[in-house]
Parts: sequence; structure tokens; C-alpha cells
Amino acid sequence: MAVFEPNLREPLARSTAIWVGEIAEAVADAQREIAPAGPADPERMASILVAVVEGLSNRWLAGGITTADARSLLSEATSRLLNQSGS
Repeated sequence: MAVFEPNLREPLARSTAIWVGEIAEAVADAQREIAPAGPADPERMASILVAVVEGLSNRWLAGGITTADARSLLSEATSRLLNQSGS
């Protein structure tokens, strides 16, 4: 696991930051499109979504859930986050 390898920590942190930034842009675009009552910070929502994806991918890789289940859960989590962004 890269987090336990000192020489891989910084590249992993950098790539994760890039990924979160890209997701934050997508969240901001989605918020503008659906015009929620109280938009949440896109960067914060992106961090939550990345954590959800990482958790689901670990469960999928371990055989705990199917690809269809992972997609369904991610879709539901994304929808709930966008619809509850004012909370």
C-alpha cells in the first residue's frame, strides 16, 4: 500500500489532490445545473466522494460487493450529497 511507502506518499498525495480538484469542478458544475437551495463547498464534497469511491473500491476488490452494487451505491451517494448540499 502506497501510504506505507515513504517514497510514494508525496506522489500519492499529489495525485489525490488532483483527483479531488477534478471532482470538485464536476460538483460545482452539477450544483450550477441543479441549483440547490444551499450549495456546499465543492472541494469538501469532492473529498467526501473520493473517500466513498476509495471505500467502495476496497470492498469491490475484496469481493464484498459486485460492480453493479458499487455503481449503484456511488450513484445514490452522489445524488444524496448533491440534494442535501445545504445541510
